[in-house]
Amino acid sequence: MIAALHGSSDMQSRLLARLGKHEQAKSIVPSAFAWTGEKGSLVGCLLESPDASQWESELGLPQWLAVVADKIAQHSGDVETAAAFGARFISAISPGADLEPLGSQFILRLLGDLKGRIALPAGAASEALAEVERLHHCVATKQPVTPQDWRAARRAATAATDEVVDAMPRALSTCAETAAWNPATSPAAVYDVLRTWAVARKELAALDAGWRPEYEPTLRAHLKELFDKYLKDKPELQKTLTVFELLAEHYPEDDRLVRLKNGIDRDADKASYPYAANILLELLQAA
Repeated sequence: MIAALHGSSDMQSRLLARLGKHEQAKSIVPSAFAWTGEKGSLVGCLLESPDASQWESELGLPQWLAVVADKIAQHSGDVETAAAFGARFISAISPGADLEPLGSQFILRLLGDLKGRIALPAGAASEALAEVERLHHCVATKQPVTPQDWRAARRAATAATDEVVDAMPRALSTCAETAAWNPATSPAAVYDVLRTWAVARKELAALDAGWRPEYEPTLRAHLKELFDKYLKDKPELQKTLTVFELLAEHYPEDDRLVRLKNGIDRDADKASYPYAANILLELLQAA
């Protein structure tokens, strides 16, 4: 076990002060992990170092938490919102707490969110999801799980996903497949589940708004047709005219659908990442 913030409330206060300094200087750049020496991502500014491994060695925080925090901040929209999330995030950590099990708890909450809205067909996909959840429950409650258990779960989840045809059950099955890793040994797993969960929520929002996956082949075909006809051999024209402008001119209904989908995706991201942030903060506060 690594004690969060090495058990130091003084470290927590220093991090909050450092974050406030970077917010005032407008040096937080919501993005994947980065630190230039003056500017950086949320985690980069908290560390003030380009060495991401210091998140664990210097702050006593699990590595998965760094990539998830940066991902949430990246989708916050602006420096002020990213900094506000960062302040809530650091304040929610109890110095000395063991945060390692929270990776699995977070994954279980995201999977549960999708399960409440998507039904998997009975059989291999449902069984694979149940096994992935069982393993994460074991990690979350500090019960032993072997690498062989995780490998078997991954094989089953991958095979099950390959057999799912319908879009939304496949999205949930893909999320379960992505979750078939132990966050303690594969820190990127939590980030990957967050990402695939957000994609699934976009697809759900699109279906609710009237978008259908079968629109995509026709859209792609029309875009290719317009590019080949008007832009392919005209590099200079490509600097001033886009294939989407041509789509609006020649296929106005397709243009409406593209705008609809882009708006749905933006709105889904605006809703999904704050929702995930609240789950994470709730788990941190309870640890």
